[in-house]
Amino acid sequence: MDIQEVLQWTDEQVFVKTGKHIDSLQSSILKEVWEGEKYHKIAKKCNRSEDHIKQFSRKLWKMLSDVLGEDIKQSNVRSILETQALSNIYNNNGSQIVGYINSHINICGEKRQDAEEAKQRSPSPPDSPQNNARSPIIDLTDAPELPYFYDRTSELSTLKKWIL
Repeated sequence: MDIQEVLQWTDEQVFVKTGKHIDSLQSSILKEVWEGEKYHKIAKKCNRSEDHIKQFSRKLWKMLSDVLGEDIKQSNVRSILETQALSNIYNNNGSQIVGYINSHINICGEKRQDAEEAKQRSPSPPDSPQNNARSPIIDLTDAPELPYFYDRTSELSTLKKWIL
């Protein structure tokens, strides 16, 4: 999951419980903490004092703890938000996360769509019954080779969780 998806999910959860949306400073703090930044760097980026960011963050962690029912701190906010957001997707869809992924991108060995069939389909909203029944098929046989593997530890751990 990327930070934008998590921010949207978190904002929805906060709004349901409090009736208020996450403001821009709260969003900035979440983004920066998600990226592993420390409070002094967040303060510089947000043009605020470090003490202001710390106090504001404490209120943010308290609010998120109340909303999500877990003790949230700077050190664990990413893992808790990721876990809860994924868990929410899993529980609300009533299917496995793999099904969630495949509903957006199908990389299975199904037959390719005819070009004619693709032209006849009209665009529809992502959550419409048409799109839920039929997912796009992506042919990866022409994909470029990836000779270098960069450190993607967090992505690998997410994939392992999804698979298990």
